[in-house]
Parts: sequence; structure tokens; C-alpha cells
Amino acid sequence: MFKAMGRYIKALCAMCVGNMDGARRHLNTNKHVIAATFDEMKDDQVASVQAMSEAVAAMIANKERKIAKAKTLSERVAENVEMRDGALAMIEELKGEYDLTTTEGQEALKATEDYQEAAGAYAGLKSEIEDDESTIAELELAVSEDEEQLSSRLAQLGQMKDQIEKIKEEKHATIADVESAKQEKAVNDMINGISQNNSGERMQEMREMRNQMKAEVVVGRKLAGTDTNARKAKFKKFAKRKNASSEFDDLLGLGKVTASKEGASTEQVATKLPE
Repeated sequence: MFKAMGRYIKALCAMCVGNMDGARRHLNTNKHVIAATFDEMKDDQVASVQAMSEAVAAMIANKERKIAKAKTLSERVAENVEMRDGALAMIEELKGEYDLTTTEGQEALKATEDYQEAAGAYAGLKSEIEDDESTIAELELAVSEDEEQLSSRLAQLGQMKDQIEKIKEEKHATIADVESAKQEKAVNDMINGISQNNSGERMQEMREMRNQMKAEVVVGRKLAGTDTNARKAKFKKFAKRKNASSEFDDLLGLGKVTASKEGASTEQVATKLPE
């Protein structure tokens, strides 16, 4: 019993879903629903374009920050290179004051404050320059990748904007096609006798009603004797017409000729009978 109830409920649900699907499909052919659907798609596409535009703008801003940072680092590297070269020049100048062919002379040079300052500056600037140049290389690579990504995203953005225009155009074309198809289907249904307004069925009902009424009238006549009376009246009418015609023929002398011919014919028949 529970299985039967379960099958019944499933069947009922299936029927409801089928009816809902049918109603939805019929509703989707309404021109106002079609227009609203395309407007919704257009709004969704516009929102997507706006989101993509914001993402592209953020990518452009990020790329510009990287370019600016690389430019700043490049300027700093140029300044540090100049300072590094100055430190080297300072050491070269100090070297002339000492005999560097001896260990004592080299140690004396290295012990001077100017040498230590220049050597420390050179080492620090050299390390900073190398780090900045490495960062600049990474930034330049990142900017190159960003430009490729931006080129792709800008192309997608252009396609999305074109899609908005296509949606606008297709909206009117779809409404026109659906309305035309509905009208053609209605005409075909009428021709095939399955019009939605049931005109074929109503015409058949009218024909059956007419035949039924005619049959009832015939039966009623027979039951009331009017049919017999009508035949009698018809026969009397023809009899009167015949009598009037005979009287007119007698006045013209045609009746006697006819009678004599009939008599002669009767005598001939009677003469031939013995044979």
C-alpha cells in the first residue's frame, strides 16, 4: 500500500513538473517575457563588463606601480654607481701616497680612515646596486607579463562589450521571429482543423445540432399527422391542376381527339387480344 502511495505521489509530482514545464515554455514565448529575459542577460553582461573593467583598471594601476618602482630603483642604481665609482677613485688617489710594493705600505694604506671609509662605501654600494638591479629585472619581467595579461583582458573586454550590442539586436530579432512563428503556427492549426480556439469542433457541433433539429421536426410531423396532410394537399394541388388542364383542352377540342385516339387504341388492343 505504501509503495502504491509512493508511486502515486511520484506520478503526481511528475505531472505537476510536466505541467509547470509546459506552462514555463508557453510563458517563455510571450514577447514581454522574451524582452525581460534579454534585458536581464544584458544587465548581467553589463555587470560583468563593469567588473572586468575594474579588474583591468586594477591591473593597469599595479603595472604602473611596478614601472614607477623600477624607475625609482634605476635612478638609485645610477646614483649608487656614481658613488661607488667615486669611492674607487678615492682609493686610487690614496694609493699614490703609499708604497704598495711592500706589506708595510699596503697595511699603512688600509689603516687610514679615508681608505676604510671608501672601502666600506664601495662594498655597501656594490651590494645595494646588485640587489636593486635584481629587483629591477624582476619588475621588468612582471611588467612584461602584466602587459600580456592586459592585452588578453582588454580583448575579452572588447568582446563582452560587443556581446551587449548583439544582445540588444538579438532581442528584437527573437521577438519578431517568435511572433511570426506563433502566427504561422496559428494559421497552420486552423488549416489543419486543430485551431486553439476550437472553431472546427464548434462547427461540427453546429452541424450535428442542425441535423438533430431537422430530424426532430420530421418525427414531429409524422407524429402530428402534418406529414400526411401535407401529402394530401400536394396530391389535391396536382389533381386540381390536372382537372383545370383537362377542361382547357376540352374547350379547345383537344380532349375529343385525345379520347378518340384512346378509344382507337383500345379497340386495336381488343382486336389483337384473340390472336
